[in-house]
Amino acid sequence: MKLKHQTKLEKVKLQFGMRHIDSNGWLKITHILDGGAAQAAGLAAGDLLASINGQRITSARFDKVLNSLTKNQDISPTFYRDDLEHERILMLLPSQLPKQYDLTTAKSGNT
Repeated sequence: MKLKHQTKLEKVKLQFGMRHIDSNGWLKITHILDGGAAQAAGLAAGDLLASINGQRITSARFDKVLNSLTKNQDISPTFYRDDLEHERILMLLPSQLPKQYDLTTAKSGNT
């Protein structure tokens, strides 16, 4: 095993800690992962993510907006739950980044 190389975007997505689908132009949260920033901010499955730091979020724009975030930046997601608008402030922390590994083939001493 070796530690998996991750791009900045992959790291931010893991730290954010959620899964989503496109729902009529909205980004609908389907799963919140334990220990991620989304859980700490109180987001829940079924919420519609509207914006991050004032930038409109759609499935097509989600990666671009996440990739524009900088280290130690406050993140302000706006979302809708039960037709009510909510806003939170969160920060992506190194502790929210789970370690991921690539499996490598074992090298045999007998060749």
